[in-house]
Amino acid sequence: MTNKNPLQCDPKTGFCEVSAGAQEQPQIKVQNNQELPMRIIYYTDPICSACWAIEGVLRKLKLEYGHVFVFDCHMGGLLPAFGKGYDPGDFYTSEDLAKLWDEASDHYRVPINGGIWLNDPLNSSFPPSIAYKAAQLQSQDKADDLLRHLREMLFVGQKNIAKEDVILKAAQETKLDIDQFQLDIKGKGKSDFMHDLELGKELKVRGFPTLFFFNLAGDHKILYGVHAYPDYENYILKLDPLAQKREYDKDPLALMRHFQTMTVKELSILAEYGYFEAEQDLEKLEKEGKITAYVTPKGKLWRINR
Repeated sequence: MTNKNPLQCDPKTGFCEVSAGAQEQPQIKVQNNQELPMRIIYYTDPICSACWAIEGVLRKLKLEYGHVFVFDCHMGGLLPAFGKGYDPGDFYTSEDLAKLWDEASDHYRVPINGGIWLNDPLNSSFPPSIAYKAAQLQSQDKADDLLRHLREMLFVGQKNIAKEDVILKAAQETKLDIDQFQLDIKGKGKSDFMHDLELGKELKVRGFPTLFFFNLAGDHKILYGVHAYPDYENYILKLDPLAQKREYDKDPLALMRHFQTMTVKELSILAEYGYFEAEQDLEKLEKEGKITAYVTPKGKLWRINR
């Protein structure tokens, strides 16, 4: 088995593959010992462009079915070190990666600005991954907020989230206890990240995004890459046929207030209408002074005004 360039995400499958070779079916040892009917194990990485592309889908899944599953987010270690340890035939220059990310942006219709690879390329995805695990020790909600903020800083703001000062800025803006956060980055956060990598090996995770769905009986299904929302919903219903969809407010302003930031694609998924209609509604809210757009060459990120 060979290591592939992990930043070469296949736009057809929406899968950022770390290892190539025969696809082995993992011998699943993880059981759902939770009180809820289902458990989802999500393997991701802060710099995975395909993972950024499914944020809207996961937001919707949690709104509609979050009452029936426990959602465990794990870091997979997409980029140990830029350009090291991979098949030379799969290696890309910074210019190549910038182009790939710009093309991914067009394909997924979410802002992914490849200019970061030209101006301040990341040397590893391990630092922001460890930061996420450190934040988890304080609060899962804050960890999720930190991961979202780091991705916005990277894909939209073109900030190098492998740098300590950028990570600390994100942690401060997420209102983490900074002193404890810095201690955990060097201690338990780092060891928890290594545990994630070991579990990923056991589960034979070979790329991102990867989602494992479990029910109480231990039955499971695996979903690799970027898919339309019905595929995720179908896996829920196959493993828990009694799962009832929960209704939520699909008004654009209500969604913006709930999530604070949103892309056009995300609103389109959450409000269940077309991309251009979603864009028009966001522009209307901006004209009304309720939200503000952060404009980039590859699209906009909208933020609620406080």
